[in-house]
Amino acid sequence: MMIGIPMVIVGLSVLMFFVRRRLAGINWQASDVSILQRDRDALGSMRREEKIVGWVLAMTALAWMSRKGIALESLTIPGWSSLLPYKGVDDGTVAIFGAAWLFLLRGADKQPVLDTSAFGKLPWGIVLLLGGGFALAYGMQHSGASQWLGGQLGFLNGLPLLLMMLGIALAMSFLTEITSNTAITQVMLPILAAAALSNQMDLLMILLPATLSASCAFMLPVATPPNAIVFGTHQMSMQAMIRTGIRLNLIMAMLVVGVVWLIRPLLDL
Repeated sequence: MMIGIPMVIVGLSVLMFFVRRRLAGINWQASDVSILQRDRDALGSMRREEKIVGWVLAMTALAWMSRKGIALESLTIPGWSSLLPYKGVDDGTVAIFGAAWLFLLRGADKQPVLDTSAFGKLPWGIVLLLGGGFALAYGMQHSGASQWLGGQLGFLNGLPLLLMMLGIALAMSFLTEITSNTAITQVMLPILAAAALSNQMDLLMILLPATLSASCAFMLPVATPPNAIVFGTHQMSMQAMIRTGIRLNLIMAMLVVGVVWLIRPLLDL
């Protein structure tokens, strides 16, 4: 959060100024806030099934955050996974356990919130894409391929650290335009980590710009869900999104590097 919150504040401020100035001529009347209020009123009060989903989601998120515990200077809160006699409990275990509750809990009609028909509605293409990225990253780590590739990046050692960080941020921003940010970070972070370790570099100065920049893609609707939402308003053409997005990619890469460069010393305090 010491990195994320300042990044959000600075990033939103700059993006608001940049986008508002460039999109001043677009008529957003069709996307007026009153439409959101009208749609919200049309939903009515929450049904029992919706409340169940909300509670399960909240408890799942809480379980994710508290699994490994919290370590402060004067207080240590142990994670609940350390209290279990089983090994190998991870975030995937929590996700499956939370989803299983939706098949057990019953709604107002005495039927489970989810049944077997839910499996056919899953976006299996996205699931396979993300799963393939995880599998590829796991294979590269345990086969030694990531360490080998990291060793081939030794030429980076001759570049100034600031220039290296900017290059990594730009590469991640444009790579994630055409693939999942989760998948690309799963593949690239082990490679960058191996390169940093083999060249005695500061891991955080290399990995933080890569991680943050993977969420800063603005050119294509497929890059991130927010891009798809904006494009779905039909108020912006693909050409306008690309023209504006490429500038935003460049600006955010420099912002990410600047924020990480300024805040990194504070992380050691």
